[in-house]
Parts: sequence; structure tokens; C-alpha cells
Amino acid sequence: MGISTRSFTKILELDPSNNVALENVKYLENQVSLHKLFLEAEKLIEQKEYSNAREILKNILEIDDRHIDALNDLAVIEISENNLFNAREILNKVLRNDSNNQIAKENLEYLEQLIHVSEEKSSDIKVSAIVSTYNSERFIRGCLEDLTNQTSYKKGALEIIVIDSCSPQNEQAIVDEFQKSYRDIVYIRTEKRETIYAAWNRAIKIAKGEYITNANTDDRHRKDGLEILANELDENPDVVLVYGNQIITETENETFEHHKPVGVFQWPDFNRNYLLKVCSIGPQPMWRKLVHSEFGYFDDIFQVAGDYEFWLRISQKYHFKHIPEYLGLYLRSPQSAEYRNQELTQQETLVIQEKYKKLKDIQEKPIAKLPLVSIIIPTYNRPGTLKIALESIVAQTYKFIETIVVNDAGIDVLNVIDTFRDRLSIKYFVHNINKDRSAARNTAIKHASGKYIAYLDDDDIFYPDHIETLVSFLETNNTYKVAYTDAYRAFQEKEHGKYITKNKEIPYSFDFDYDRILTGNFIPTPCIMHYKSCIDVVGIFDETLGAHEDWDLWIRMSTKFQFAHIRKITCEYSWREDGSSTTFGRKEVMDYTRNVVLQRGIKIYREKQIRGLFNRAEASFQSGAYNEAIDAYKKAIETSPSPKQQLPPEETSRLYDAYYNLALSYINTQKVDDAIAAFRKAVELHNADATIYNNLGVLYFRKRMHDDARHCFEKALAIDVDYAEAQQNLEKISSLKIS
Repeated sequence: MGISTRSFTKILELDPSNNVALENVKYLENQVSLHKLFLEAEKLIEQKEYSNAREILKNILEIDDRHIDALNDLAVIEISENNLFNAREILNKVLRNDSNNQIAKENLEYLEQLIHVSEEKSSDIKVSAIVSTYNSERFIRGCLEDLTNQTSYKKGALEIIVIDSCSPQNEQAIVDEFQKSYRDIVYIRTEKRETIYAAWNRAIKIAKGEYITNANTDDRHRKDGLEILANELDENPDVVLVYGNQIITETENETFEHHKPVGVFQWPDFNRNYLLKVCSIGPQPMWRKLVHSEFGYFDDIFQVAGDYEFWLRISQKYHFKHIPEYLGLYLRSPQSAEYRNQELTQQETLVIQEKYKKLKDIQEKPIAKLPLVSIIIPTYNRPGTLKIALESIVAQTYKFIETIVVNDAGIDVLNVIDTFRDRLSIKYFVHNINKDRSAARNTAIKHASGKYIAYLDDDDIFYPDHIETLVSFLETNNTYKVAYTDAYRAFQEKEHGKYITKNKEIPYSFDFDYDRILTGNFIPTPCIMHYKSCIDVVGIFDETLGAHEDWDLWIRMSTKFQFAHIRKITCEYSWREDGSSTTFGRKEVMDYTRNVVLQRGIKIYREKQIRGLFNRAEASFQSGAYNEAIDAYKKAIETSPSPKQQLPPEETSRLYDAYYNLALSYINTQKVDDAIAAFRKAVELHNADATIYNNLGVLYFRKRMHDDARHCFEKALAIDVDYAEAQQNLEKISSLKIS
């Protein structure tokens, strides 16, 4: 190898641009390096230092995944550590690349004898994982890879039962492929499609394991996740079901080790009363097979909530246990059954809850009667102040809250979040790119479960009675959908690396003014709480606004809902002049967005004025004060946008009604010419009203403009052939002898 390297080096000395020689030199040098590593690994194997040897061999295979000697040695290590099926897979790979490799053949023959002995020990199977599949071809390979990589599977303690519910896709071919290389994979295909719970029942009846778990095709597990759950059942004989937490992703076929998290499921410790309110077990539990002997199987009449019913059924007698670790990866997808069938899920859940509410041993908890509040926190590169903000939520006197933190592509704050998981019900989401505060808040709103929504920036704080104050008011004053308190503005300066509050003031303490909000914001974001349903009516935060997005939302809410002001200081927001706060950090953005929102507010204000003029004109018209109505309608019309513009349908309709009623007011004050002019304006806006043409014809007739009158009556009948009055008027004018 050294001679060849020198030969190519000589060529390069004569011809430095010879790419073939250059590549050969690099290849040979690489092989020399790999050979040295391989010799080092073999020495470690002789010394039974398998862990270090494995790492070296894996490094070799990352460079050359067909390195036969490295593969053979890796198989030897797996056999020595009793990872028999891993060793089989490695040796099969060797023979696929080199079918005559004698070392691999001999090792594989020996290995098959060991596996045969192992398979005779049926007691080794501790856990049966149920995989129910239908139209899941794109997930099944990843699912099986996930399960065969479980530590419990490698120890021979896990079997996999695949129930193919007559899927039209080709999951079977993939399962067959795995069955050729892996043991303890059972495959059953049904003759017709059945519910997921019928599939689970079918698998449970043939399961060898002492424990059962469901392995959804699109979810994944931590490599030791199933082993941890099984160990908990081993160590807690009074517990029949265990469950862990999950990380949420929205990307298909990721693994627990490599994924893009968008949130987490942080489940509470087991509580029977809470379970009646929420299915708080999560998607990846493990339970004892024996409970089916006592309680029967899943009720397969349910399509999406049968597991919830069974958990409630067995919880009447036995305990569950929550494992506060992230043991699985959950795929949130609009194509999943729970998202496709949300209405059905709600229906089935209500039926199940009503059934178990009647049982005497489940008592309602008082806290369950309280409304849930979702507190939304966008955060970006401020882990220190985020921690303080979260501490202020922990200190709340009102406890029925969930906290939703959205990291807007800032530095990782998961370590901060994790320190609060035992004190807060917390959801955590991460943006892959910075989208600004509006988008961060919208992400949180999308995942909010509360009746009410409150907001807290990552550098602000709530006082302990903040949430209780607002909830108490809104729960006892149904007229209001939005309420707000007062806040201190905390002037802060940096000292020794920390921000210190130097002074506080109350800049705003105003009762709500529906005109004032249109020209300036006087409600700091942390002060406000509103019904979540308000968002359904007025929409979410405007993501085109880099600032003043809260003011914009308050304006929109003010056009639909009543606001209440509670004169009490319950929070504070920071104010810094060093550029670290929004107000002083982005002046150009602030100026631009202030003007954008102000123009929107002015537009709404003008619209309110115009609407008021039309309302006063309408009131005068209805009361018979026609001269006053004429003045009011003329002023309202003059103030309105020109009909030559492209007006929204509601404005066009309002203007049409104004001209129509103005014409009738002129008629009642004997001003025929003005009435004709007003009717003609109305026709320009809407020319499909038979009544207005008939009325206009009558006015033309009164002015002896018979041709114009006849045209109007004919037009009215063209629109409505059954319009009797127009028909009579046309006959009358046609019978006249006009000289």
C-alpha cells in the first residue's frame, strides 16, 4: 500500500493537476488510517473492552459502511453481549456484500443455534407491542425500526404483533421483510376493516407478554422507553398501568434521537377525578395483560375514545403511575384519527364521561368546576427574565391555569422550562425561524385549551392575585367578554449584569373608551384577559405588525365586545432605555406600526361617525320628522365614501337605503324633483328593485313625463312580472290619449 502511494505521489510531482492520481493518494491514505483503527479495535476486543471497540468500529463504518472486517468484528461483540438479533442483522449484511465470506458463514451458523435455544425460552417475552395499521405504509418501516431498536427487544423481552386491518396499502411487504431478519414479529391481516380497538383485542388474545403496550405506527419511542415502563410495573405490583411524557413533532418519520420538537405532553400524576375530566394517560401507556381477565377487553363500538373508556373502567379499582420522563415522540398531524374526527372524539368522550360520573367512587373535585386560563408567553433570548415571569405564574392564587411558552427561534430555554414542570402545567413550543411576537402568540393561541386567555411577556410579571382578580370578575359579569387591570411601568437599569428596577409609575388607569382606543393604546398587554372565543370572532394577532399588534387586536375586539376596567394594580411591565426592550429597541418599526394601526383606528372612528349619522337619519324618518331626516341623510351621504369607489356590499346597501328613504322624505315634503334625483341615485347603486322603478314612474307621471313613466313601469315588470301595482300603472298610462 505504501509503494502504491509513493507511485501516485511521484506522478503528482510530475503532473500536479492529475486528479486521478490525487484521488488515489487520498483513497490509499484513508485505507491506511482505517486499517490502523481496525487493528486498535481488534486489540480492544481481545481485552474484552467491547464498548471502546464498538465505538471505533462504528467510526470505521461511518467512513466505509461495507468494511467487511469491521462488520464481522462488530457481530462478534454483539454475540458476546447477547444481542443475538443485532448480530444476525450485521452478519447478513456481510453476506449480502460478500456471499463467500467464510468467517460470516461460520459465525452465522453458530448464532442460529444460540437463537434457537433462546426462542425456546418463551418466558423471556415480557412485553407485547401492538401495532394496528391501516393506510400506514409510509410509517410502518419506521415503526418497526423503532421497536426493533428498543433495548427490551434486543434483550429478547419484546414481541411485536402487527394487526393489518385490511389495509389497501402494502404494509405486508415491509413486515415480511422485517420478519426475515428479526424474530418475534407476528403479522395478522383481517378480512375486513375493523376499529382500532377490535384490532387491539385481537392482538391481546394472542399476546405472550405479561405487559401490553400500543405502538402507533406514526409515533416513536426512546430506545429504553419500553424497558423503563416494564421495570416500573415489575417494581410496583399494586400498579396496573404506567405512562410517561412525550415530545411533540409535526414532521413524519423522525426518531426520538433526531427530531424537531414543537411542544411536549407533560402529563400529571395519576388522579381518578382528573382522569374523568381529561384523558391524561397519553398515547403510549403500558398495562398488565391480567386486567383483561378481570375487566374484559376494549369496547370496540368506540372508534376513537375506546382506550379512554377502558382506562376509566380499570381505574375504579386499581392505581396508575406516571413516569416523569420523556419516553416517546408523538406526531401531531391533521391526518391523524383524533384530528380528523374531532367531533366524534367529543361525542364519544361525553358519552364515556357521563357513564362514569354516575359511579359513586368518583367524586367531583371543586377545582374542576373552575374555568381554565391559558397564559401565553412569547420568549426570545431572555432565559433569565423568563424564569422570573414563570415564577410569578407559580405564585398565582388561582391555580387552574396552563402556561404556553413559545420560543421564537431564540436560544434554548428548555432547561428553564424543565425546572417548572413539577409546578406548572406547561406547554412548550419552538419556532425554527424567528417570526416575531405576533406569530409566537398565535402559535400559543392555536394550542390553548382555556376558557380565558391572558398574556405575559418574558420580561414582565404578574402579582399573585392577577389571574384570580380577572377570572372572578368575568365569571360574575357575563356582559363583558374582555377585562383589564392596571399595571406598574417598572423603569429598569442594568447593574452588575442584572436589571434593577429604579422607579415605578402607573401610566394608564382609564375606564374603557370605545373612541379613545381607536387613536391610542392605554391597555398594557399583561393587564388584559379575554374569552378565547373572542379570537374566533375578530381573528388572531396581525403577523404583519412588528409592534403595536396588541393595540390592533384590542381595537378589533372593541368593535364586537364590551371591555371592563378593574381599578387594581395586578402586574408590572419593564421599561428600559438601553435598547433591550421593544419600545426603545426598534424605533423605526414602532413609528411605522403606530401609524398603520392609527390609520385603521381612524377608519373605524369615521365609520362609527357615519353609522351614527345614518342611525339618526333613520330615527327621524321613522318618527315622521321628514325635514330633519332630509338634513341628516344628506349629511350622512356626504360623509360616506363615494359610490364611484368599489364599496363593500354592506356599505353599498346602507347607501342605497339612505337614498331610498331620502326620496320618500322628499315626497312627504312635496319636493318631487328632489325625490326623483334621490331615486335615480339609488338605482345607480341597485337596479334590480321593482319597487323603486314603480315609485319613480309615479313621480314622472305626476310631472307629466309620460314616456319616462312608461319606461319605469315596464322596467318594474321586467324585474317582477307579478307586480300588480306596476301593471295597473302601465295600463293607466297606456290608456291615456296624449296629444
